[in-house]
Amino acid sequence: MAMTQEEIQHYCTAIYRIVGERAVERAEVSPQVIRDYYAQSAFYYRKVHSPEGAMHMPIAFAEGASHREKLRYQADYFECIIRVACRGQVLELGCGMGFNTQHLANRNPGVHFTGIDLTPGNIDRARQQSRSLANVSFYPDDFDQPRHQPQRYDLIFAVETLCHSRDLPKLLLHFTQRLNPGGRMVIFDGYVKPGASALATDWEQKAYQLLSWGFALDGFQDLEQVLGAPQLATLHVDPPTEYTANILSNYRAFYRGAKRALRFPGVVKFLLRTRLLSPAFVKQLAAGLFGLHFMKRGYLGYYKLELRAHPQRTASA
Repeated sequence: MAMTQEEIQHYCTAIYRIVGERAVERAEVSPQVIRDYYAQSAFYYRKVHSPEGAMHMPIAFAEGASHREKLRYQADYFECIIRVACRGQVLELGCGMGFNTQHLANRNPGVHFTGIDLTPGNIDRARQQSRSLANVSFYPDDFDQPRHQPQRYDLIFAVETLCHSRDLPKLLLHFTQRLNPGGRMVIFDGYVKPGASALATDWEQKAYQLLSWGFALDGFQDLEQVLGAPQLATLHVDPPTEYTANILSNYRAFYRGAKRALRFPGVVKFLLRTRLLSPAFVKQLAAGLFGLHFMKRGYLGYYKLELRAHPQRTASA
């Protein structure tokens, strides 16, 4: 069930007690803010979520699969494309610590993989983890203003990172133009759902602001607006596939952990002030608390998008 209004108010107040309401309201999102967020969050991802450095949601279809197997769902989907249609080059946008690209490069030695990420620390760790692989390269780069584009690609993919794009339709058009004929761009990410009802109360609006702040976002991309952007009229876009129900079990665990931590907001505030906790920890609490509510409420959803350039446009690009 989604939170009651009383629960929303209670947890908003608890987080404001730690960081201050005005600090959240005045927070701005910039490339440096995003870099700092992921640099500080890397420790928590490795210690709590994935020792191998996965920074995305696990997707589950049945009981019994391990957490690591669920984390590999996105990469396994990409591998199906690689095995059928990839002739040599794959690009990951926002590769984080390299979990997906390393897994794929290890299993597909005849394909070259490139990963770019905004956070230098992520790139350093990805390079260290993949130093035994000859078919992978990692570069620090901003996918909104990319520098490293030496060739075309058979597959370009991104997992839970293009939510940070400052102009997503422009980015999608740009990178689909870097595809070889028959190539695909595949994205897994969270969006405001088509037809989602408006946020009902002031406290729910505050909760959404805290959720966005918790993920270092100004807000989530609206799926209808993205797919309806004029720039995408030149592309072939498959109907989106929704996976919201398949990430809820993991998100419930995320929610329970955040809820336990916020039983003692005064302690969290003290640890934050003494720098025994990083600011990213409190953002993780906000993300864990309110993400489940907005998915259960039907406001946010988790989707896969696939895009291709029309053949005649690809050939002439």
